[in-house]
Amino acid sequence: MSSFFQWSEKEFGLHVREMDDEHIHLINLMNTLHDSYEKKDPFDTQKRHLDALAQYTVKHFADEEAYMDKVKFPGLSTHKIIHTQLLNQFKGHADAFQSSKQFTSSFFDFLKVWLTAHIRGIDMKYADFANGVKKSS
Repeated sequence: MSSFFQWSEKEFGLHVREMDDEHIHLINLMNTLHDSYEKKDPFDTQKRHLDALAQYTVKHFADEEAYMDKVKFPGLSTHKIIHTQLLNQFKGHADAFQSSKQFTSSFFDFLKVWLTAHIRGIDMKYADFANGVKKSS
């Protein structure tokens, strides 16, 4: 398996088991897609991996939003907007891949930045809220 993206509990762990498990699965899907790209697999194979990542991302965002609703996270509406923006960016990259039949390195840069920034910055807010972590000013 690719080392395109490595899970680190210390760096990315939210201490919300179901969301951590889903993030690990997202990383595995990203690594599978990146491996396929690196091996120069046929378009259909790469497309299948891209579609799996896209479908799971939609599921994950829905699960995350349901979790935030369950814990009454006050930033849910903002988080939903961010999810919509990320899905639109993802779709733009997927459409470009569909047209050109190849990925660009900017797509994989997007995936890495998206997951890193999203987990460490945005997701950490609902996790801290759910886990009762108080932030000092």
